[in-house]
Amino acid sequence: MSSEYMTLPEEPRSGGSTAGEEPHGGGRGAEKERPEGGSDAVVCPNCGEPNAPGAKYCGLCGEQLPITRCYCPDCGRSYGAEIAYCVECGTMTLPGDPPRKKERCERPGRRNERLSDRSWLVTLILSAVLGVFGVHRFYAGKIGTGILYLLTFGCFGIGWLVDIITIACGGFRDKYGNLIRS
Repeated sequence: MSSEYMTLPEEPRSGGSTAGEEPHGGGRGAEKERPEGGSDAVVCPNCGEPNAPGAKYCGLCGEQLPITRCYCPDCGRSYGAEIAYCVECGTMTLPGDPPRKKERCERPGRRNERLSDRSWLVTLILSAVLGVFGVHRFYAGKIGTGILYLLTFGCFGIGWLVDIITIACGGFRDKYGNLIRS
C-alpha cells in the first residue's frame, strides 16, 4: 500500500449541503491535505490520519502506528523499516528508534558523593582496637549506635566485625551520610 494520497473527484453540489451530506471540505470527495513533514509522515491504518514522523500513536484515534524505522543494537545506526541487517557491521536490526544514551550511572558512594571530614585511618584504627565498645561510632557522630555497641559489646561481636569490613572497604558513613574515605 502506498503512502501517497488519492484525490477523488468532487461530486457536483447545488447551493449547499443537503441532509446526510457533510459540508464542503469534509466529505468523501474532499482532498486530504498532506501532513507537515512530507513523505515521512506515518499514516494510521485505523483512521487514515497522517501523523508526524516518529509518532508512536495516532493523534486522532489513539491507535498504535506501524513502526517505520529500525536500528542496529551494536553500532546504533538508524535505517528504514525494510533493512534487516546493518550495512556497517552486519548485525540484525531491531524495530523502532535506538534508545537514548543515558548518563553513565555511578555506583553510590564512588563519585559525586560527599566525603566526610573524619579520617578514614583513625576510624579504622578505633574500630580495630576499641570497636567492641563502639568508639569508632562515637567518632563518626553516631551516638545512638555507639551506646548500643557499648552496652552489647559491639552487638555481640557481629556488628563490630561488619563495621571493620565496611570501614576497610570505604563504605562507612558518618552521622550526616557522608562517606568516611581516605
